[in-house]
Amino acid sequence: MLEEGISVEASAFVACVKDAMRNPAGYAATAATGGYEKKTKVNPSEKAYQQDDPAGSIVAIGDKTWVKPAGGAWVQGDPGASDETIATLSGLAAGIASEDPLIRTTAATGTLTVKGTDEMLGQKVFSLIGSREHEGDTITTVFQTTADYIVLGTSATTSDVTVTMELTEWDKKQDIQPPQ
Repeated sequence: MLEEGISVEASAFVACVKDAMRNPAGYAATAATGGYEKKTKVNPSEKAYQQDDPAGSIVAIGDKTWVKPAGGAWVQGDPGASDETIATLSGLAAGIASEDPLIRTTAATGTLTVKGTDEMLGQKVFSLIGSREHEGDTITTVFQTTADYIVLGTSATTSDVTVTMELTEWDKKQDIQPPQ
């Protein structure tokens, strides 16, 4: 049970999150690094993903991918394309499953402390905070987690950068279609 002031082992937290978040109908999220923002929609049971960012858009359904450079047209994904933007977006499409918010929780190590509460998506969330060392830098991670261990937001901050992820919809099937 989460409550302000308690500490939990990250491994136990990750196990609870994996159990709670394993089978959503779908979700949407916004992630940001510095001033760069991307929006992602996911239907896990269909292995369907859509991502939009300033460089372009990606749709991946099963093992098929489509990419659209900013200002361009949709094309079949091709990591070996001669057009560098299409090749880059295609490479990102191939690894889009790494955008799953569950992936972000696996970086949790050590002890996390509940430092307060907030509200996200109309739900009370607990702010679990932990720090770890990585290559001489301290990474401070915050997980915004409901009482039933749904992670609605994360942030990871180093001396150089902050990376955030916030779910904008949870357990709601997303409209992801192959481009026409």
